Amino acid sequence: MYSAASAVLLNELLKGAISLSIAFRNSVHAHTGGPGGDYAPLPSKDELEDGRRPSTGDVNVWESQRMQGAAKKMFTEVFR
Repeated sequence: MYSAASAVLLNELLKGAISLSIAFRNSVHAHTGGPGGDYAPLPSKDELEDGRRPSTGDVNVWESQRMQGAAKKMFTEVFR
């Protein structure tokens, strides 16, 4: 049996899960991993115009402290 209310709820939950996963991914990739929990600097105008991406060096995105810091930063920004 089809329920329109259930379909709408499931759709909204799916969209929320996708949005949170994208926000978390962006937060992990942008997090510097430092104790302050700040984001990495934005690329310069020259880098954007040339289509170059700033190098991140040998950064391990699966590092535990990096993921925890990024998750904390994301949750404070999303749920404040």
